Amino acid sequence: MTRLNRTLALFGALLLGSTGLSMSARAAEHDGQQLYPLLSYRTGPYASSGIPQWAGIRDYLTYVNDVKGGVDGVKVFVQECETAYTLERRFECYERYKNGYDGAPVAILMGTSSGFDVAASERIRADKIPLVMNAGGREDAVDGSVFPYQFPLLFDYWTESSIVIDYIAKQLGGYDKLKGQNIATVYHDSGYGRDTIEPLATLAKKYGFEDIEIPVPHPGEQQQAQWQQIKQQGVDWVFFRAWGVMTPVGIKTAARVAFPADHIIGDIRSGSEEDVRPAGPAAKGYLAVSVFPSGTDFKVSQILKKDVIDAGKGDLKDQSKFGSVYYNAGLVTAIIYTEAAGRLQEVRQPSAELGAGSVGARASRHHAAAHR
Repeated sequence: MTRLNRTLALFGALLLGSTGLSMSARAAEHDGQQLYPLLSYRTGPYASSGIPQWAGIRDYLTYVNDVKGGVDGVKVFVQECETAYTLERRFECYERYKNGYDGAPVAILMGTSSGFDVAASERIRADKIPLVMNAGGREDAVDGSVFPYQFPLLFDYWTESSIVIDYIAKQLGGYDKLKGQNIATVYHDSGYGRDTIEPLATLAKKYGFEDIEIPVPHPGEQQQAQWQQIKQQGVDWVFFRAWGVMTPVGIKTAARVAFPADHIIGDIRSGSEEDVRPAGPAAKGYLAVSVFPSGTDFKVSQILKKDVIDAGKGDLKDQSKFGSVYYNAGLVTAIIYTEAAGRLQEVRQPSAELGAGSVGARASRHHAAAHR
């Protein structure tokens, strides 16, 4: 059984103990449906990454509802709450929908912000609402005995650090060639951006390269000083942990100081079409770590094109972004959500005999194993 399948199996059992499923029945328009609170950011400096993601999520859930009849017959009700990617607004949205909305309860919260995923840990634990962190969030949540309601899946930034150093080592001809290399991390000065400082320090000590950490203040529209520092310090490689407008600005600024694009390795949040197209010719040769493949040749993409996009039900206004990295990231997020919700439906039958508390307790005991 894969890590994802193990997590989903025990995750579904844990959901039975969450407060979101214990709402008292009341007559409302969305009774019998499941609420998906979408904490979005369609405005602000990170909108270019958010808009296609929310379209991927909404389009797939539209398909599930309209074509498949819901998840095992349960329709998914999406309620979007704009946050402009501010922590204060995210908490406002969380409080607004954590107990459900208009008759639809919440069983799962899908993370859309690493900063919120970390900041909300204690509140989520108190509210007993499972949070799925898809290719982000807090890395230490892999220990389910400490973080029983947070589920990191697919990828984390510590792993990304190893991937980047491994790639550089291969380009140089081996790990022994890393000794003496100057490797700079230009990072978004936020919880997300600072996540790789610790693992890179460890890797630098192990392999003997110089670890240079260079922060860029939010939102990253000015980077001349940072790239001048890179040139002055004789940096060999740059791990570029940018996001939103910071990415094309950084790529173009690197070109102005004559730093080669093929020695810049972008973060998974810095490698989409929305990130590199605005940089124009300066992005030629630029590299980035990828978790979500782009393209429209996937069977699910073709189904969505026919049943949602061409049917006029799509959320994506700019059709050129259909199949982009961020659109497909949203698509994967929605698929994981429906798989988890489907597993919940499977475990609800045993709960009639065991009781929700028994199943929930059993899940908690095995939760650490599910995270490994």
